[in-house]
Amino acid sequence: MNKIINLSIILFTIGIFYACTTKAKDTSISGEKIIKLIEKGKDIYFKDIVINGDIDFSKTKLRSVESSGTYRTYINSSISFDNCTFNGKIIAFSVDQKKALSLTSFQKNITFTTCTFKNDVTFKESTAMGIVNFSNSTFEKTVNFEGFLFYFKSNYFTDTKFLKEAKFQRIICYNDINFQKAEFMENVSFQKANIYGELRMGVVTFNKYADFSSITIVRDINFNYAKFNGRTTFNNSLFNNNAYFNNVIFSDLTGFKNIQFRNIASFKESEAKSEIDFSKSVFEKEEPDFNSFKKTDKKNMKIDKAFFKKPFILKR
Repeated sequence: MNKIINLSIILFTIGIFYACTTKAKDTSISGEKIIKLIEKGKDIYFKDIVINGDIDFSKTKLRSVESSGTYRTYINSSISFDNCTFNGKIIAFSVDQKKALSLTSFQKNITFTTCTFKNDVTFKESTAMGIVNFSNSTFEKTVNFEGFLFYFKSNYFTDTKFLKEAKFQRIICYNDINFQKAEFMENVSFQKANIYGELRMGVVTFNKYADFSSITIVRDINFNYAKFNGRTTFNNSLFNNNAYFNNVIFSDLTGFKNIQFRNIASFKESEAKSEIDFSKSVFEKEEPDFNSFKKTDKKNMKIDKAFFKKPFILKR
């Protein structure tokens, strides 16, 4: 009897070892399998693995009717990937043939650190209650976060590379969002973004058109040491707190027209290689020292007559 028990223990141990070894040797998984794990309520964590096929969060079995023509999937699993490669698309927003919308709400974190996305990534009109972290990742195709709602206290796209167009227009971020040292190779848009925390864009490189028009930043905005190599616009925006653009290089046409700077606006040691337009902007705290621009032809700076300063009056 003891021999039978011992043999069973040995076989059980070998089985566990084999299972663990097999899992360790797995280098890829399908997007469909990940969706099935989510549907079972499992937390997702993968490291050093390749994901083949699309991951469509918007059309899981967890999807329910939100209103006429609109569906929403609530993802209750924690989503974490580290040093993974995605060959298929990442989809959190879709429209079917009948024009019905499918949206996604992530109830926990969305973490894709040091990952490579070989195909399109679409988080349009999605919501995240937990941290959103895409640090050190590379998007090789179009990435779309248009209308995304960030609820967590800190969100990260630091050291992230965007090789194609990046869409962040109309995002709402209730706390801080960090793009430090990111690089945008193609056009990028943050048009009409509303950020209630800090926007950190220090040491970011924009190689093509950068659209920050009609944005609202409640706390500090920091673009120190950024490089704008293409045309840039911040027109019609509201900077409620300090705005730092120190040691920035503006290489092409740049618009700062019709902006409300409600606190400090600093452009120390920055350089405008082409026209930079501050017309109709209001500096409520103090007039910035435009003489601190280095190597800048004053003919490129539109601040005379069109530039004015007046105290902010709270309307009741």
